Amino acid sequence: NDGQGNPVGYQEPIYSPSPVDSAWWQYLGEQDFFVAAKIAIFDESFVKNTINIGNNAGSPFANIVLAGGRDDPYMAIGQNGTVGGNDIQYDPSTHPTIIGYDKIGIFAGMYNNASVYEPRFSLRGSSGNYLRWDGDSLDINGAINASSGNFSGFVTAGGVQLGVGVTNPAGGVANGIFINSNNYWLDNAGTVTFKAGGASNYINWDGSSTLSVVGDITATSGFVSNLFTVGSSAASRIFLDAQTSTRKIYIGAGNFDNNDTTFYVDTTGKFSLGNRFKYETTTSGFGSFITANSIMYVSDIRASQVSFDFGLPAPDGAGFGFFVSSGFVLGGGGGYNASVDFRGTSADAYFDKTGQFTIENIYISVGSITGVTSVNDSGTLTATGLDIN
Repeated sequence: NDGQGNPVGYQEPIYSPSPVDSAWWQYLGEQDFFVAAKIAIFDESFVKNTINIGNNAGSPFANIVLAGGRDDPYMAIGQNGTVGGNDIQYDPSTHPTIIGYDKIGIFAGMYNNASVYEPRFSLRGSSGNYLRWDGDSLDINGAINASSGNFSGFVTAGGVQLGVGVTNPAGGVANGIFINSNNYWLDNAGTVTFKAGGASNYINWDGSSTLSVVGDITATSGFVSNLFTVGSSAASRIFLDAQTSTRKIYIGAGNFDNNDTTFYVDTTGKFSLGNRFKYETTTSGFGSFITANSIMYVSDIRASQVSFDFGLPAPDGAGFGFFVSSGFVLGGGGGYNASVDFRGTSADAYFDKTGQFTIENIYISVGSITGVTSVNDSGTLTATGLDIN
């Protein structure tokens, strides 16, 4: 329209033979000629180097910088500084007034890494918290709040690894939780291992069949269904064994009357100390004590009879204290109120190796006649009833 609002149709600028102003167009000049205007509207535009947008009162720096005339173009928002050259990745602690990656404000641009251009992005606040992408890793310093999410690898939080491909103390990687070499819960191709504690005291599941506890256990109650073992050395371990119907407690290999088992007792009534002493119940319900190396044999303990057999080595005249080769009986059976019976085919009794007491056959009884049998200090035998054969 003209100045009165009348339509005048399409008007082209006058640019030949040289650009000049017209009623509809104003020539703005070339290169170093600039014009100030409040509003510019373009369908398309091209800026060869840099656009600086806005600034705060008292600040010489633009609030927004769009820098494109370089091999590492960038955009900076709220970074108060100057451009540092083609490689603008400066350490903010040593170059606080250089616009660039990981400085306070917002930065997005390209980084010339030995002629390999990589994208970089950073958001950093004045408190030191940040979010930054260096082309390979996304680093966040500050709190993260999320309602959901998914990671294809693992997440590290303060040295703690959680996810897929975490450190495996046994070697390689595994899936799970890794805190340190003493604390982890891992799944390595279906083999699950667990450990919690310190270097000296811990609980550990080996992924197969063994749960190890190194340290004290305090409990008010508990239950072990098969086998409970105490001790680290195989020769001195204490076993509480319920693996079969015959329950047993033993130290060693678990064999009755054997020198590989120093202690043994079971629910059938068997008891032994190595192969030196044993006790077994008989089919009639009576017990038998047997010691090794012919030390002592006790065949029966009953209400009416006690029988001892000291099977010492053959008499040598001074090498033993008491010896009975065939039998020694104290009892009240067979119609006798009491009896002492040394009987055998040869030297039946030796007593006191220094006193040289020897008897081959003796039968002494106190029968139905009322009386007392005794030996006084002078060696006199007094008896109401005495039968010597």
